[in-house]
Formats: sequence, structure tokens, C-alpha cells
Amino acid sequence: MEEVLVFPSTHYMLRAEGLLKRGGYLFRLVPAPPQAGERCTTAIAVSARDREEIVRRLEEERVLVTAVLPHEGRLERKLAEAVGKAARLGASPALERALAALHAGRRPGADAMLVERIDIEHVEPCFADETKIRLIARIPVDVSELMPYLNAVLANASYVRDRPALTFTKGPRLVTVYPRKVTIAKADDIADAEETLAWLCEKINHVHERREEIEPVYEGKIKIMPLDIYGLLPQTNCHECGEHSCLAFALLLLQEKHRLSDCGPLCREERYAAKLRRLREVLDALGLA
Repeated sequence: MEEVLVFPSTHYMLRAEGLLKRGGYLFRLVPAPPQAGERCTTAIAVSARDREEIVRRLEEERVLVTAVLPHEGRLERKLAEAVGKAARLGASPALERALAALHAGRRPGADAMLVERIDIEHVEPCFADETKIRLIARIPVDVSELMPYLNAVLANASYVRDRPALTFTKGPRLVTVYPRKVTIAKADDIADAEETLAWLCEKINHVHERREEIEPVYEGKIKIMPLDIYGLLPQTNCHECGEHSCLAFALLLLQEKHRLSDCGPLCREERYAAKLRRLREVLDALGLA
């Protein structure tokens, strides 16, 4: 009995193929069905007996799997749907270009890059826009010391030194860099996210190689005041959060003494949904989400 693993791109499928070969597992590549259109093969059939162990090993190696399908009736239709979904997440030429950038290796005359790639660990719909995705990616080294240098070269960055966290926008995307991880909100799909991560790799390596030439900036360049937060709250002074006013709640929210979930009307009432989405974006940008 077989089960079919579906991947978001040929990159992840090839990584899985290599892992299966090294592990001595029985497997076969599954061509994309006609209903999926002219897609590259992004699926592998494995023994149902080995599937749980294989998926665990793929997770350990940060190989993204978008679906696991039983090899039984109507597989072709299910596979077409899964490959179509995977394609929306990232099977595109843009992803291949991003991966090529990630694997560019060495710059002539330079040492090996500090960060060769940043692997995606988790993907979910973006809470601000369900047509886009939000994700967490892993940085293989601690980049805390490079954040002030990134803050210096990125015009719209906000640096929180105590955390530490560095947030900036790249087009519509909201990117937050932590010591060993990155979050991206409002990415179009995985291909778009991979391109953004490849670009971030270049920036990290750039400041690492030229940090003696760059004046680090340790202060955040974007300031959010309590009144900015207050403008997005219900402004009813209902006291449900335990404070005397929404302005007091806004101040304590910025001091991390409250969470958005402490504001009942904001989270409960549909009329405040747009404000809630915007507040989440603002707090994410400050590294407070």
C-alpha cells in the first residue's frame, strides 16, 4: 500500500528524493495528472508503512509537505487538487530563481556566506488578508549582532533592541527578523516568500561582510505612540480590560502589560474586525505580536 506526498515545488520534492535515497526507502515519483495542467512533478509515492517515519524525517530536515494522500480510488483527482494548491503556494519560476540566488555560493574573492539559506518552517493564511500567506522561517545562525547594521541600511526599519527584533516592509510584505527566525506577513505565496528570504540572505551577508564600513543604528526609526494605538481601539472606555480608559489600555499594550485579547469588544464584535487586523499588523511591526 502506498501513500503520496505532495510538495510545494520541485525544490522540496528533490530534497525529499535525496533524503529517501540516502535512507534506503522504497519510493517512486508521481507525474502530475492532466487536470493539474503543465506542472512539474511535485509528488512522491512511498510505502504506507514508512510514511509516518518519512514525514517526521522530512520535518526534521525542513522539507515542506503540503499534502499526504492515500493511494486509493480517485487519487488522480485528489492529486490534481493537491498539486494545484501546492502550485498556489509556490511551484513557479520565481521560486526557482529565488533558490538559485540562495545557492549562489561564494562571491568571487569572498569567504563563504554567513547565511546560505533561510528555510520555511510554518505557513498559514495571513490574518490580515486570507488571500495571502503568513510564515515563519528559520535562520541557521544567530543574527542578533547584525540587526543594528541591517537597521542602518534599511530605510523603513524599526529596531527593538531589548527584544531584539527588526521589522521592516518590503512592498506589501511585513518582515520581522529575530535572532534565529524570520516572520513574513502578506506574502503572495511561497514563491514570493522565498524570493523575499533570498533577498534577506543577500542583505544579511552584505552587512556581515561590510560591517566595518557601516555605522550601526541602535534606535528604532519608526515610533508608535499610545494615541496611535488608541485610534484603533473601540474607544468605549468599557473597563472590561480592567483599565479606566482605552488610552490607558493602549499605553500598557505598548509596554506588553496587556494583550489584544484583553480587549473583549475588539476581539468579539465584527464591527471592529478591520481595526483588529490593523492593530495586529502594527504590533507585529513592533515585534510585540
